[in-house]
Amino acid sequence: MIQRIEQRLKELKGEFEAGQKVLADLETRQANVKSRSSRPLQPKKACQLSTASRWTRAW
Repeated sequence: MIQRIEQRLKELKGEFEAGQKVLADLETRQANVKSRSSRPLQPKKACQLSTASRWTRAW
């Protein structure tokens, strides 16, 4: 009985450590997303196409 409890405790500790690693990774990703969203967006240059070019690209 004690061996089963010790084994289960070992498994739970492993799961906890794995969860801590996943949490740290998600927190890093969240920080990266927040830092990107705090920068102002750069406007994209509009693509200037002639009417003939638009017609050709549509086909």
